[in-house]
Amino acid sequence: MKYFKDKSGAVFAYETDADRENFGPDGLVEMTESEIGAHLNPPVVQEIPAKVSRFQARRALKDAGVFDTVEAAIAQADEFTQDAWADAQEFRRDSALILSLGESLGLDLDALFIAAAKIEA
Repeated sequence: MKYFKDKSGAVFAYETDADRENFGPDGLVEMTESEIGAHLNPPVVQEIPAKVSRFQARRALKDAGVFDTVEAAIAQADEFTQDAWADAQEFRRDSALILSLGESLGLDLDALFIAAAKIEA
């Protein structure tokens, strides 16, 4: 199989040169091995969960070695933040509290939420 692309990046594949000549549009350029590899094996895009359970969040923080740091920051935070940490049944990736905490502690929230979503009790 030979792979070609046109000026817009659309990919065409043909078994033979005759097939390409008979059925392919004009102006096709043969793709390099790396282009073919990238086309046939696109990178897996990891979806970032919108929310995780309390257990998942806490376990992911422990697994990442930052649980004690987060607990210390929460202990110094306002009453609302302390209540949310103590009582929330789930944590949302887009919440202002999570975003603020992540930024202030330099946490990779995307990685933490992805890891947390994989944890099952």
